[in-house]
Amino acid sequence: MKKFVLVMICTLIMVIFIGFNYLLWDRDNRVKDIQALQSTNEDNSATISALQREIKSYEQDNGQLAQQITDLNNNINAQKDTITGLQKQNSDYDGIIGSKNALLNILKSEVTPDILQAPVKKWVQSIDTGEFETAYRLQMDNKYSVASKITLQRFSDFYKNEIKSVKIKSIALKTDGIPIQRDGDIIMDAVLDVRSLTGSTVVSIEDGMISFNEGLNQLYFTLLYDDYNNEWVISGITESL
Repeated sequence: MKKFVLVMICTLIMVIFIGFNYLLWDRDNRVKDIQALQSTNEDNSATISALQREIKSYEQDNGQLAQQITDLNNNINAQKDTITGLQKQNSDYDGIIGSKNALLNILKSEVTPDILQAPVKKWVQSIDTGEFETAYRLQMDNKYSVASKITLQRFSDFYKNEIKSVKIKSIALKTDGIPIQRDGDIIMDAVLDVRSLTGSTVVSIEDGMISFNEGLNQLYFTLLYDDYNNEWVISGITESL
């Protein structure tokens, strides 16, 4: 009987010891779990804080972008208004130009041909007779000239050294085949018979002066009225329109 009691007491002590050890092991595990959770919570808090900062930064950037978009839209609207105004102004100018071209075309039909032929004939005659200053004034020395500005001396030397004679074979007011951008221009269509001193086929060209072939040359003289000197002058001489 004593042995049985002793065995039971030992068994009870062992059970209590094992249970105590289990409680200690379970407590340690729980402590580790709690520490792990605390660490996870700290990491999550740090991540949340970082994400919040990023979100705030994105919100600020988004606000700036939204403002830039607003500014750009305002600029676009302003440019649209400017473009609309310019288009209207351009349309008005087109109407004015069209009216002036129509008036010029009417005037061209009523002006005596001799008046428009006079500056071309005078220019050709001046080159032919060596009166280069007169030709220079008609072609180069006027406010309407589109030719390169060269000196009278250079102009005179060119024709003196290159041209033997130049005569008008035919001359007429150009009324058809005029490009739309030149509609309204007064253009004389002239055929000149040119002889060079060297007898070469082509006379050199430079400084905006026209080139000549040996023989017949078709040239277009654009005329404008010089209201200061009260005369028609040559604003340009070209080989094509």
